[in-house]
Amino acid sequence: MDLHFSFRFKVDETEGVSLGMTEDYIYWIHPRGVQRNDPKYALLNWHFHPGIGRLDAHVHVGVEFDGLGRLRELHLPTGMVPFEAVIRMLIDRGVPARYEDWDKRLEDSLILFRKSHHW
Repeated sequence: MDLHFSFRFKVDETEGVSLGMTEDYIYWIHPRGVQRNDPKYALLNWHFHPGIGRLDAHVHVGVEFDGLGRLRELHLPTGMVPFEAVIRMLIDRGVPARYEDWDKRLEDSLILFRKSHHW
């Protein structure tokens, strides 16, 4: 599998405290070798892009089911999805971790993210 992502944020300075604020993100998971910009081949595709469309975070699932049609065309609602959650899911599904202490690295990153960030 290949993972591609786009993530934009800005720093909000309020009362002497700096917080990161997510403006938008897209995370794509594709079979290896598939062009990343072609959503018809994405296995999972998380989106949050309030400036150019929907205000809610959502996911597209790249499968088809009888009676439901192509799920990739549905905007299945999600909460905001931190990048660390996507990485953890991939490792849980068998993608090799780059570091032996990957779990601690992800947890530390997520703790720091939650302390210094708001949606």
